[in-house]
Amino acid sequence: MVAGQHLLRVEFFERGGHAGISLKYAGADTKILGRGYKDVPGKVLFYKPQRGFKEEIYDLKAKDIGKNMPNLNKKGANAQRIIPDVSYASTKGKFRGYKQADFFAARWSGVLFIRQKGAYRFSLKSDDGSKLFLDAGQNGKRDKRKPFVNNDGLHGMKNQEGTVRLRRSYVTLVLEFFEKTGHAGMYFRYMGPQT
Repeated sequence: MVAGQHLLRVEFFERGGHAGISLKYAGADTKILGRGYKDVPGKVLFYKPQRGFKEEIYDLKAKDIGKNMPNLNKKGANAQRIIPDVSYASTKGKFRGYKQADFFAARWSGVLFIRQKGAYRFSLKSDDGSKLFLDAGQNGKRDKRKPFVNNDGLHGMKNQEGTVRLRRSYVTLVLEFFEKTGHAGMYFRYMGPQT
């Protein structure tokens, strides 16, 4: 794991008889406490999540990137942080907070609260490729292999959009982006009844 907040959810259930539960962890943060698993202390937990997108940054090598989006599930993020929006103007230099100007990827995830039902349009404008995975909560099923908006490939700044009807709900968003060489840029926008 990289430094930063990580979503943790623990569920427990008791039907009858004795009951008990314990949450322990071991890792870099627990080494000063000695060896083995330690109880997770309340001082390292936060109940209220930060607002914005969780941004995961992947520093890659030339061999890691072809003509399409690399599989980020097989790589560990080099850094993560919370950002207010995904808005990176086209540049030959580095994105703010990034270590590399070429050969990198990023994943942003968050939850959008739809207050007003209706048709919503989502836009990805990027150089190089990007994808938007959307769980609209309409039927409880999501095809994780198929992006809702697909702007993949090696190209200059290019816009792709998709429209979906949404009801009042929470919508899970996952965006992926990669940059091989040259200029890089990434914008994620939406519009609909509540915008």
